[in-house]
Amino acid sequence: EPRVSYAAFPRTELELRAPFAYRESNAEPRGGLVGVGVGAFHNFLVESERMPALAAEGELLFSAGGSLTRGDTYSVRGIATRTFGRYRLHANAAYGTYRVPIPSSDAPDIPQIPDTPCSINPGSGGSSRGRVAAACLATSQLAMASSQSDLGGSRWLFGAAVDRTLPLRSLLVVADVFAEEYRGLERPIDWTVEAGLRRQIALRTVLEASAGTRFTGPSPAWFVSLGV
Repeated sequence: EPRVSYAAFPRTELELRAPFAYRESNAEPRGGLVGVGVGAFHNFLVESERMPALAAEGELLFSAGGSLTRGDTYSVRGIATRTFGRYRLHANAAYGTYRVPIPSSDAPDIPQIPDTPCSINPGSGGSSRGRVAAACLATSQLAMASSQSDLGGSRWLFGAAVDRTLPLRSLLVVADVFAEEYRGLERPIDWTVEAGLRRQIALRTVLEASAGTRFTGPSPAWFVSLGV
């Protein structure tokens, strides 16, 4: 999921994202560019003694040939961060849309996994980037089922996180938990928990690693991430 961001204005960042998917050899579509996302992030308020830091983020994702569905989706998110001693607490709330492939009548009975903008990182309030690509891309099982139509709907997300900085070790540790509901699919709420760290290993080099699990919903999953 390559992306590039640019601090175009004071406290404002513009972002371009191009997620890819790769599936089993008998899947259709086999994979490729899932979409192109155009987004923006703006910090409205810097944290003070009385007020938390407040920010907002939004993205429009245009589907491409590697996606299981057709049609654009969007997401908007509000972020709040507050420092308590050595710890920072974050709260995220998001709203957006999704699309889901509807298998044909002769397809196997498999869960419906929505296609959504994968940029939502519900916990960290900017401390780390999205870790849940495994949780928001559709599975290859749905790709192998012939799709008759693309249905969609609205979804909401709420998450909370805590992080702590160890300055003498150039280390940041963060953990979060979040819930996400896809309205109209008659499925339980997805709950995900994850933890990770970010270490400054050189003047211009940062190492990130994380792991998590989506432990409820129709498609539980584990995922790991490593970046530099």
